[in-house]
Amino acid sequence: MKSQDLGAVILANQAQSNVYVMKLYRRWVESESVKEDLDRELNPAKQKLKKTPDIQKGVSLLSRELTQQKDKVKSLSIQHQVALLVVAAAGEERDNSQGAFG
Repeated sequence: MKSQDLGAVILANQAQSNVYVMKLYRRWVESESVKEDLDRELNPAKQKLKKTPDIQKGVSLLSRELTQQKDKVKSLSIQHQVALLVVAAAGEERDNSQGAFG
């Protein structure tokens, strides 16, 4: 290969290398921009994530309160059934005693 041809090949390779470096640099700049955008979008999610333990505590507390209320409802329901049985028995006793005196 002649020295002029070799010089032309070297310059062509250098030019091609420069093009690749510029493309790489542009991609890097774009990726940094995208990264910054994603970080800005992610910040509200990070803030919500920090609040998550408080929310979980609140949900746990409400869940316990709900369980307590359900237990109270069961207890009151049983008391109501017992009261109905007592009233029915008293009515039956009254009817039987009135029948004996009436």
